[in-house]
Amino acid sequence: MQALNVQQESKPFHIVSFRFSSLGDVILSTSLFHLLRKIYGPKLRLSFYTSKAMAPILENHPLLDAVYLHSRQKGLRDFKELKKTFKKIHKDHPVDLIIDHHGSLRTLFLRFSFLSIPRIVLDKRTIERWLLTTFKVDFLSRQFNKIEKRKKRLGELLLRRNARDVLPLFSSEDDLHWVEETSPLSSAALKENEGSRKKIIAFIPSASFPEKRWSAEKFYQLIETTLESEEFSAYKLKVLAGRDDNFCRIFDKLEEKFPDRFINLQGKTSLLESMEVLNECSFFVGNDTGLPHLAESLNTAGIFILGPTGEEFGFYPHLPFSQVASMDNLWCRPCTTNGKGNCIRSRRYCLENIEVSSVFQQMKRYL
Repeated sequence: MQALNVQQESKPFHIVSFRFSSLGDVILSTSLFHLLRKIYGPKLRLSFYTSKAMAPILENHPLLDAVYLHSRQKGLRDFKELKKTFKKIHKDHPVDLIIDHHGSLRTLFLRFSFLSIPRIVLDKRTIERWLLTTFKVDFLSRQFNKIEKRKKRLGELLLRRNARDVLPLFSSEDDLHWVEETSPLSSAALKENEGSRKKIIAFIPSASFPEKRWSAEKFYQLIETTLESEEFSAYKLKVLAGRDDNFCRIFDKLEEKFPDRFINLQGKTSLLESMEVLNECSFFVGNDTGLPHLAESLNTAGIFILGPTGEEFGFYPHLPFSQVASMDNLWCRPCTTNGKGNCIRSRRYCLENIEVSSVFQQMKRYL
């Protein structure tokens, strides 16, 4: 167990949030911090318990007092380590409230290991998501709560826009004055884009699951079209992808063809370095994965390419200038809640039918 940025306070109200994965979900979970700070002010001690891999996006977060990092173990040792860490957290700074953003087996184990501590479990709307993916019955867009009618296409993961669902748990309805405002989603937002935006476009062809990827060939065509177009002649282009995303080697050919304007950074940047690239970009084009959400936390807008997942689950951009490229008129979409799984049709039309020319026209709007 490792703790970051611990500030000593005299017995404040201590809230600990859980979210161990994935990158995009952790980033979206942090949007609740601003609201909690607004309600409690200096009386709040706010901690986050997450996986060690998430340290770069949470270290030095302006709204957190402590970040506790978990190194995943094998088998039962993992649960023992979870309990040991949380026991120490509770001993050092007694926990007054648990907020479980994850709803996984590990967080369930933690909640039941400390039954005396009040908890909030954010509703993942499992039944509603199953009805939508299986029978195309959409209750996610037609739910009500005490405060307002749920807006169409809002899902439970986009906490910045539906965090009001948990507000009544902290305050009376009469005291609530909701204001749509930008708040930092990660430590990178601290930079506030110190330098001016550079004429750089980031492309993110990877995704956590292959089934969510717009093909590398289409990304190749889009990048080549952009490099050859007069409209984008002043822009430099960069590809961001992980060490294991070897399918991105296809872009090496473009690096040879346009050595002064294109660079393939696949496997060459850490998470923190990728954040720095996204922080200086004019905009990005990417699949439904963690880095686009990270880019938005830096106030970098872009185009989200959505395939088998749906906007109803919250997998869509929150910045006003960001856009979505998707096939809304397909009867089979969404077919999965997270993009993982075999296509129920002979071809993945939700991605194949998104034309390069269409995405390029969306890119031109940023000019």
